[in-house]
Amino acid sequence: MGWQPCGNQQSADNKNSGYNSFISKGLNAVAENRFDKALTYFDNALTQKPKDSKAKAYRDQTQAYLDTQSELKDGEVQKAVTTVTAVTKVTNGAKSLNTKLSNLKEKLVVGNSLNNNIQM
Repeated sequence: MGWQPCGNQQSADNKNSGYNSFISKGLNAVAENRFDKALTYFDNALTQKPKDSKAKAYRDQTQAYLDTQSELKDGEVQKAVTTVTAVTKVTNGAKSLNTKLSNLKEKLVVGNSLNNNIQM
């Protein structure tokens, strides 16, 4: 009789493979500025590993980017500044998302400062 792989190990391997694929696809979507798509991939990664801090951080960063864009579209500049400032403190986040969020924050702070100076 030969050795038989444990079904649980195969299930865990499939879970890791799916998780890694979703994380990779999510980061690729971020690189392409397709944040809605990235959010879906990170959500899918969390279904594979619900307590994973990296997937949660990536998801939180992506959601904050989308929220900030939505707030800007609605003319809520101060709220957008608050949202993007809070998420730049996320630990375990993706470097690519940190860069995009930091750039967005910088533009918002400079733009907000200019608006305040004009109104004075």
